[in-house]
Amino acid sequence: ARVFSVPGRGTVVTGTLMSGALNTDARLSIGPSSSPVTIRGLECRGHPAETALAGTRVAANLRGVSEQDIQRGDVLFGGAGIAPSGQIAASVPLADTARRPLKHMDTVRLLPGTEIQTVSMRTLDTKPIAPGSGGLIQLRAERPLVVRPGQRFVLRHLSPAETIGGGQVLDNLASPTRGRAPKRIAMLRALDSRSDDAALAGMAELDGGVVT
Repeated sequence: ARVFSVPGRGTVVTGTLMSGALNTDARLSIGPSSSPVTIRGLECRGHPAETALAGTRVAANLRGVSEQDIQRGDVLFGGAGIAPSGQIAASVPLADTARRPLKHMDTVRLLPGTEIQTVSMRTLDTKPIAPGSGGLIQLRAERPLVVRPGQRFVLRHLSPAETIGGGQVLDNLASPTRGRAPKRIAMLRALDSRSDDAALAGMAELDGGVVT
């Protein structure tokens, strides 16, 4: 959420750790620029720490990046399956207070964390999504996003400016989808249902019997 330079200590970023754990000397990336960094030190609630756990407010001292290289909304990330992406697939329940439906090709404002980005939206299984109902969507961003599966976000209409609902990331590295894609929709529905067996079966069906 904040970034600043401390004389003799380098670049410090602060924020909430959303998942996993951070350790001193860990080699990670920050981005979406994917700049490589090393954690020189950690503080949790103002006290030095060797490890920070998910849900903790953290200050991380970074080696390998300057204050000018980091923008609001940048994410410290690492591990398999987490990378910058211009497209994410998600499920979204539209608030019953929304003044109009969410339509295919609408432009909306996405808030996945401290970043705010205007994105193009495609509905995948329901056209349009009526207030009080839900559906599967794909969001296409001009600036790559770093999000994780299961991460929550907020959607807002641009005009009139209003919060229209929230959502949950199902596929943070989504491939372009053109037209109807029944196998992909079935896989996303399985992920949304949180059924491991159904999700694995859907991914195997989608990818010709192979699941990575």
